[in-house]
Order: sequence, then structure tokens, then C-alpha cells
Amino acid sequence: MQIFEAYKKLMTSKPDPDYKFLLAQYSYLRKLVTSVDRQLNCLVFWAAFASLFSLYFALAMILESPRDLFNGQIISQVLVIIYDTVMFFLMCLWADKMSMSSTAVASEAHWLEENSRMSPVLQIRYLLAVNQDMNFTVWGFLPLRKGFILGSIGTIITYSVLINNLIN
Repeated sequence: MQIFEAYKKLMTSKPDPDYKFLLAQYSYLRKLVTSVDRQLNCLVFWAAFASLFSLYFALAMILESPRDLFNGQIISQVLVIIYDTVMFFLMCLWADKMSMSSTAVASEAHWLEENSRMSPVLQIRYLLAVNQDMNFTVWGFLPLRKGFILGSIGTIITYSVLINNLIN
């Protein structure tokens, strides 16, 4: 996220960091990300839900009766699988970039010098604020990370094979 990169540049550009200012800026940035997540999490949930179920049904159709399908149907279902997998992967990857940028800011914050004019309490408060995990979520209960991608796609493939074996 470019906002975090600009914030990291602001944070490291001063030789004697003003922790009150940095804490206010980071708090504003955190509130902005939380607000965006609250507004988009329903849309993200339905997009992930639609993508995963479309992936499941395409896999189930190919696994259930490949010899009953025409070549055009097989090709279209394979394209649906590829498209849904790529779109789901990109959605989670772009959401994970915000978490990775936030982590990069936290690691840079550990190397900042203590402000000689202020108490070290401000530096400790700043470090505690920066080290909190920040990421986009699926309706507030599933954080979008790289592990979520692999887990959900693996679950879909596993259950489609299991259901196909139970039916046949």
C-alpha cells in the first residue's frame, strides 16, 4: 500500500522523531483502513463466496461426468476454474499487501531513536500502536492473508473430490 510507504518515509526522514505527530498520523491511517474494511467487507465476503462456490461447482461438474461433457463444456469449465482461482488469489494477495506494509512500518519503527525532548512513554505507545495487526477481512471474521488462499482452495478441492466419490 502506497500510503504505508509514504508513512514509512515520513517516519524515517526526521533525525529526531516527533512521536506525538507520528502517533496521530498512524492513528488516522489505522482509522481509515478500518473504515474502508467496514464498508467493503460485505462485498468482499460475497465476492469470495461466489468465487469459491463457482470453483466448487466447476470442479464438481468436471469430476462428475467428464465423458458426458462436450469438449467445449470441458474447456469452459476449466477456464472458469482458472479464472475463479486467479481472481480469488489476486483479491487475497492485494488485501495481504496492506498487512505486509503495516508489518514493514512496525519493523522500521523498532529502529527509530528515542526522542530526547519527550519521554520514552510516547515511543512505547507508538511501538504498541504500530505493532497491532492490521488487515482486511471477510466480513470481519476471516483475515485475508496468503494462508487463507491456500486453505480455502485446498478445502474446495478436497470436498469436491470427497463428494464426487460419495456420489459415484
